[in-house]
Amino acid sequence: MAALLRSAVVVILTTVLFVAGEPVQNVTSSPKFKYKDPASGRRLLCDQCPPGTRLKDYCTANSPTVCQVCPDNHFTEYYNWEPECRYCNEFCGKPNQKVSEECTTTHNRRCECILGFFLDLEICRAHRRCPRGHGVVRKGTPNSDVVCRRCKQGTFSDETSNTVPCRPHRNCTALGLTFKRHGSRHRDAICADSQSEETDRPNNSSTTQTIEDDNLRKAVEYVAKNLSVRWQKFAKNLPGKKVPRRVLKKIKDSNSSRRQRVTEVLTAWVEVNGKKADVKGIEKALRRSGQKELAKRVGKMCVYKAA
Repeated sequence: MAALLRSAVVVILTTVLFVAGEPVQNVTSSPKFKYKDPASGRRLLCDQCPPGTRLKDYCTANSPTVCQVCPDNHFTEYYNWEPECRYCNEFCGKPNQKVSEECTTTHNRRCECILGFFLDLEICRAHRRCPRGHGVVRKGTPNSDVVCRRCKQGTFSDETSNTVPCRPHRNCTALGLTFKRHGSRHRDAICADSQSEETDRPNNSSTTQTIEDDNLRKAVEYVAKNLSVRWQKFAKNLPGKKVPRRVLKKIKDSNSSRRQRVTEVLTAWVEVNGKKADVKGIEKALRRSGQKELAKRVGKMCVYKAA
């Protein structure tokens, strides 16, 4: 009975952990290291210290290894018998780098590249931007670059981007519009409102109409970049014929960026309304959506002058 009690006491003593800065006695299942006890001359197998601690006292024939918790800004990452903890010497001071995890007793400070950059040979480099006609098939991370791929038949990308994938060509029939021109890898298919479609012919308003189209394109791009309300709210406030619900649902379910979604909504609105869609209609939708300042900027930017 006495022998059993002594064994129980030894087990309890070898598994006790104390607060930071106080000695820690390792469990007997730790990895071992060889040590020659100078007092007895015996070769011993001592317990290693667990991560987050360092060796304080070697084991003896009668006592286990004594370990101590690492102080602030110091760490040990693995089982060890080091006399000192390692200093946290990562400061994440390289260009385009930030701290992802602060230093702890078990690991050094950890760094990663900021959004839009990835680590390449110890340098944070900007993610690749896929050119027109190519889309993103794998988004970039702090440790890997963007992967681009040429758009397949029936899809397109009309912008240089490191986030936007190739998108399907517009389905004119589903929109209730007349097909006008095939899409390519670089541009979407073009539809027309069959009720307002006219044959091209010289007239006094042709130059004005060309300027109108240019202004409308500029307004769409500017609003897509600067709109600060939900695009769904803005879409509801567009005057004239409404963008079909199935189109809005398709835009909502897409993986497109917010800017691209606004562009797609306005493009669909122009297609549905034909020549009735103009910059003034966009200004009206902006005012209805509480974007009065943006409406003013769009109006000043898109000035109509008769030829």
